[in-house]
Amino acid sequence: MVLWTVAETAFTEMPPLLAIGWLLLLLGAFGWLSLRWAPACRGVRCRALLRLRKPGAAAVAALAAAILIFCFQLAIACLLVHYGQLRLQVPDHGVVQQYLNRRWGWAPVAVSFVFVAPIIEEFVFRGWIQHSLERRIGTWPAIGIAAALFAAVHGNGPADAFHFVFGVLAGYLVYATGSIWAGVLLHAGNNLSVMIAGLLLPERLGTPDGMVSTLGVWPLAVVAVVSGVLLLRLAGALPVRRRRPHWMWSARPARPGLVQHGAG
Repeated sequence: MVLWTVAETAFTEMPPLLAIGWLLLLLGAFGWLSLRWAPACRGVRCRALLRLRKPGAAAVAALAAAILIFCFQLAIACLLVHYGQLRLQVPDHGVVQQYLNRRWGWAPVAVSFVFVAPIIEEFVFRGWIQHSLERRIGTWPAIGIAAALFAAVHGNGPADAFHFVFGVLAGYLVYATGSIWAGVLLHAGNNLSVMIAGLLLPERLGTPDGMVSTLGVWPLAVVAVVSGVLLLRLAGALPVRRRRPHWMWSARPARPGLVQHGAG
C-alpha cells in the first residue's frame, strides 16, 4: 500500500489529462495483478470470493451512510478538539492543493480520491483481507483486523480512531450486503463529501475551532447525536445476506421437478 500511495500521488507531477490516464492505468494494473496472484479466482468462484454481486438497494444505504459518517465524524472531531481531548495532526496536502489550482486540476484529484482509491482500498481491505479472515477466525474479528490495518495505513496519529470506525462500518456493510461495491460506494461517498466540504466551506469553517465558534457547541452536538443514531438504525435495518459455505460456490443448484419416485 505504501508503493500504491507513492504511485498514486505521482499524478501531481503530470498534466491533468495524462494524470487521469495514469490513475486509470494503476487501477487496471491492480486488477490484473489481483487475478495473477489468485489463479483460482475464476468465474462464479471469483465473484463469490470478491463479493462482486450488484449492491442493489444497498447502494442507497451506502451513500446515505457516507453522508452520515462524514457528519458524525466531523462533529465529534470538532467537539473533541474544542474541549482539548484531541489534537489533530493535519496531513500536508499542499502539493494536492496547488494541483487543484491548475486548470482542470480538480479532475484527476477527483478521479483519485473518489474513484481509484475507494476501489483499490476496498478490494484490498474488505475483499482480500476481511473475507479471507472471516472463514478462519469469524466475522467480527475479521472486520476488526481489516479496519485496524486500514487505519494503520492511513496513519494520522489520534485520527486513526476515525479511520478505524469507518473501517468497521464499511466492513459490516460489505458483510451484510454480500457486495464489495456497497463498500466502494460508501468509501467514494465519504471521500466525495470531504472533498466538497474542503472546496466549498468558507475559510472560517476550515478548522475545528473555527467551526465551533461559528456554529456553536450545541448544534454540533445535535449533529453528532442525530447522525450517530441514524447510522445505528441504518446498520440495524440491513438484512444480512445469507451465503453458502465457500466449498459450495461451484455447486450447481438442484433442478426442481426432477425428483425420482420409486415404483412402489
